[in-house]
Amino acid sequence: MSALAHHIEAAGVPTAVLSLVREHTEAIKPPRTLWVPFPLGRPFGPPRETAFQQDVLRALLRVFSEPCGPVIIDYPHDAPGTSADDELWACPLPLPPPGQDESSLESQVLEELGLLDPWYEVARRETGGTAVGLSGLDIETAARLLTSVAQGVFPSEAPPGARAELPPLVRFAADDLKAFAIEAALAQPAAGTPTPESLHDWLFEQTSLGEALHRAREVLAATEDRAWRALSRQLVPAARIRR
Repeated sequence: MSALAHHIEAAGVPTAVLSLVREHTEAIKPPRTLWVPFPLGRPFGPPRETAFQQDVLRALLRVFSEPCGPVIIDYPHDAPGTSADDELWACPLPLPPPGQDESSLESQVLEELGLLDPWYEVARRETGGTAVGLSGLDIETAARLLTSVAQGVFPSEAPPGARAELPPLVRFAADDLKAFAIEAALAQPAAGTPTPESLHDWLFEQTSLGEALHRAREVLAATEDRAWRALSRQLVPAARIRR
């Protein structure tokens, strides 16, 4: 976005960029920037902090009053929930631990998603929206697609209602499943405020869905089909890959 800002400004349209990585911004030098001290992936701060997010947006809009610089304005506040208490967060829903029986992976994931479903509905009602829906599949169908790949069975055609073809549909289904689980987890009352790290710890290390994502990545990384193999880099964050 910092590089695009130069081209947009050259066309006569003022820009203001929200930056999470100050070093990149200092190197690219976009005309106007608001730098925020938040984790990657959360440019407006943590979810469900509406008043705080609105304050970040107002601060970004005020940057338009600056002349064409480059100029970097520092956002003066840390995100809510960045104290040591963050590490106390744990998903309060007692999910069954991920199993080791590969033949039952699908049933484990479906059972887990069924337990999360009521909390996902709470999250949807409270927030008025959801990030689920990219694939066009219902959650059960998305789970069956992912676990099929995780067990080395590649489908030959996309299920009805899919918004993409295979193989990219698997990535979209995985994104829907991750969003479903995280939104459900955030809806539950719990001690502490979850950080991105604690949410990823829970999702990728303590759930059957995480186990399915890991296994699918490993299966895809080993296949000789280049189109399927390319998906292996898109299911699990690099920092979470099991060595």
